[in-house]
Amino acid sequence: SGWLWVLLTALPWAWFVLRGSWPPLDLVAVVLPPLGVASLLVLGLVAARTGRLLPLTAGLSVFLVTALAVILPRLPVEQPRPPHGFRLASANVSEGNDIPREAAATLAERQVDVLVLVEADRKTLDELLVMTDLPERITTSDLSVLSRWPLFRLTRPPPPSGGAGLVDRSGAPFVLHVMHAPNPLYQTTFEEQERLAAHLVRLADAEVLPALVVGDLNLTDRAQGYRTLAGSLRDAMRAGSWPADTYRLNVWRSLLLRIDHLFVPSDWCAADPVTFDIPGSDHRGIEASIGPCP
Repeated sequence: SGWLWVLLTALPWAWFVLRGSWPPLDLVAVVLPPLGVASLLVLGLVAARTGRLLPLTAGLSVFLVTALAVILPRLPVEQPRPPHGFRLASANVSEGNDIPREAAATLAERQVDVLVLVEADRKTLDELLVMTDLPERITTSDLSVLSRWPLFRLTRPPPPSGGAGLVDRSGAPFVLHVMHAPNPLYQTTFEEQERLAAHLVRLADAEVLPALVVGDLNLTDRAQGYRTLAGSLRDAMRAGSWPADTYRLNVWRSLLLRIDHLFVPSDWCAADPVTFDIPGSDHRGIEASIGPCP
């Protein structure tokens, strides 16, 4: 019995070896935070009732593994400030937002150079277009981009569940891959989610110009797809600070989900990343200063 508890104490650490080897394990990654807390509480109760320390040790082991799984992909990455950076924000405003004027006012107040919108319906867009001074606009399905610089649709096929465009920034154009990826819990599979992440990396690598991947990827930063993207691109939201959760609807808050992302080329840097509330939305917006590293 003692050896069993020793095994249960050591076994959770296999997570860092096994994750990524089987896509359905990403479902476990989604529920890790409450799983870690529940394991600690249940095994702590077993320890109290049996008067043995080993069950508590096993519970602490599970809790520590889950804590590290949450913390590691959010560790701040120190980097120099981009000398010619610009502000970009991305926001899922929620389709059918019942307070579109308040949502639009919040987005206009950000005063960014490029604004990416997901699930912005006609009411929200109409309100925003009155309030913002961003002159260039492209809308495709439920994705929209507003920009201080000229925007052009790319004629080649866009990424699945997304769109691609060229931002003709003065002297430094770049490509935007804007995403609203399907949810792996009920719209697709975790295997397809990993394939999409790998496809986005290939698309970014194939671009002659710098390529960004931004939007609602429905991809937790504990999943293999995130590690695929972060292995080739830079997660701008980790620039010198801890990124916050972005999906905070009711009980889903307990899962500590960061599913809205801003990935930039590996030779770009970021500064001053923030998240912000969007009235009427179940997501938080993300924003950072980005640009080529010095």
